[in-house]
Amino acid sequence: MLTTEFDYNSVPRGFAHCLNEQCPQSADCLRRQAALHITANCQFIKIVSPSYTPAADEKCPYYKSDKPIRFAFGVRHLYDDLPHKVAMDIKQTILYHYGRSGYYRYYRKESLFNLQDQAYIRQVFRKYGVTSEPVYDGFVNGYIWW
Repeated sequence: MLTTEFDYNSVPRGFAHCLNEQCPQSADCLRRQAALHITANCQFIKIVSPSYTPAADEKCPYYKSDKPIRFAFGVRHLYDDLPHKVAMDIKQTILYHYGRSGYYRYYRKESLFNLQDQAYIRQVFRKYGVTSEPVYDGFVNGYIWW
C-alpha cells in the first residue's frame, strides 16, 4: 500500500528498508514504506536481506508499524496550573527519572515524549493527586523508527 503522506526525508540515516513485497506484513510496515518511497537522490540504503521471509505464522522481527503516533514536546507549561509545592515535587520526580541532561533536552524541545513517556508523566501527576492532563507545549505526529 503506497501512501501519499509519507515523507522520505524523515527516514533516519541507517534505517533498514525492506524490499520484500511477498512478506505478509509488508502492507503496513514502515520498512516497506521507506523502500517504496526512496527518492532519486538516495544512492545507498540499508536493507533487510531480500531472501528473508518470516514463516506464515510468525511475526517478522524487523517489522515496524507505519501508523504515526502522537508525540508530545516541551515542558515549559507543564507546571503552570499546579500549586507550587506539587509542581516542584513533580518536577523533581521527572528530573530524577530522566536525569538532568535528559530533562533539559525535553525542555529545549530537542527530544519528544513518546506514548510511554506521556503515560509516565501522567502517572507522576496522579501520584501527586493531580487529575488534570499534563499540558505540553505541543504535539506532533511521527513514526517510531527504532
